[in-house]
Amino acid sequence: MQRLHAGVSPTRALHQDKVTCLKTNSLSCTLLAQWDSGYADPWLIVTDLSPQQAQRKLVWYARLD
Repeated sequence: MQRLHAGVSPTRALHQDKVTCLKTNSLSCTLLAQWDSGYADPWLIVTDLSPQQAQRKLVWYARLD
């Protein structure tokens, strides 16, 4: 097991991947991570949506396109 933000670097690119959270009662989910330069930590969102669905929703919500 590793931290959710392992592999996420402080860039403008959105990181998305299927992950398993928690050692006990594990949860398969999609992780969306954004870590912009100048910030100490990334934003992490865990969802039950597929990576493609989650990205479409995030783009709509944040107007990232």
